[in-house]
Amino acid sequence: MWDRYAIPAPGSWVFEYGLFANFKPGHQDTWVDFGADRAPLLFIAGGKDHIMPASVNRSNARHYDEGPAFTDFHEFEDRDHWTCGAPGWEAVADYALEWAMTNARAYATPDE
Repeated sequence: MWDRYAIPAPGSWVFEYGLFANFKPGHQDTWVDFGADRAPLLFIAGGKDHIMPASVNRSNARHYDEGPAFTDFHEFEDRDHWTCGAPGWEAVADYALEWAMTNARAYATPDE
C-alpha cells in the first residue's frame, strides 16, 4: 500500500496545525464548530483500527452530536484502518449508501 498510495508532502503542516496548534494564540485554524448546522453525519470505525481507534471515532461522533443535525456512529468490528480498500469493502459501502439514502429522506427540507 505504501508504494502505491503514499504521497510525499512537506511536514510543516504537522508543526503548524498539529503538534503546536494549541499553543498558538486564538488557534482558529484548528477550531471545529461542532454545533454548526450541517447535513447528517455518519462516523464509520473499524474495530481493529490501530491508527484511528473506534473509541476516537465514537468520541468525535459524541462531540458532533451536540449540534442540531443528526450524527450517527457505526463500528465494523473486524475491519482495520484500510476499511474502504480491503476485501469486503462492499459491505461498508452498502451500509454507508443505505444510511445516506435513509437519512437524506428523513432530514430533507419540504422543498427538496
